[in-house]
Amino acid sequence: MAEVYEKGQILIPKYIRDALKITPGSQVNVRLEDNRAVIETPAAFLEEFERLTSHNKSSAGKTAKLIEKSRKKMEEEWLHVPGR
Repeated sequence: MAEVYEKGQILIPKYIRDALKITPGSQVNVRLEDNRAVIETPAAFLEEFERLTSHNKSSAGKTAKLIEKSRKKMEEEWLHVPGR
C-alpha cells in the first residue's frame, strides 16, 4: 500500500524501483488501464512496441515515426498546460 501525499505524489516501493531500474530523474509513463494506474519505463514500452511490430517490419518504421510525432505533440501540449 502506498500513501498519496498532498500534491498527488506517491512513493514507488524500493523493490519495484529496483526491478524496473527507476532511479532519481528517470522518466516513466503513467497511464490508466481498466481502472488501474500503470507505470511503465521507456524500455518496457519499447520492448512491447518491438514485440507488437516484429511480425511486420515494413510497418514498424512508419509506426515508430507516428509514435514519435504523437509524443512530440503531447510534450508540446503538456508544456503549455496552464499552471505548469
